[in-house]
Amino acid sequence: MISYSDFEKVDIRVGTVIEAKLNQKSNKPSLYLVIDFGNVIGKKKSSAQLTKHYLPDELIDKQVAAVINITVTFKPPCDDFWKFNSPLFNFINF
Repeated sequence: MISYSDFEKVDIRVGTVIEAKLNQKSNKPSLYLVIDFGNVIGKKKSSAQLTKHYLPDELIDKQVAAVINITVTFKPPCDDFWKFNSPLFNFINF
């Protein structure tokens, strides 16, 4: 469990999904997403295992809540790792 002071550091933003397609390079079925967080944060890419619940077209224009300040504490196995494994996002429909 985290302390309240640690929770205050978590940066949760609402963004709009502007692109969604099947992630062909993933070992598990997942969707490649581009989420627009507005002018300050900009557009971020992510991959999420949502294929059991959504088709790619169903996510376009949906708003999601995402933690955007998660830091990575391990070394990726290859240079292209983050191309399809961008920072972890937690998705919540509004």
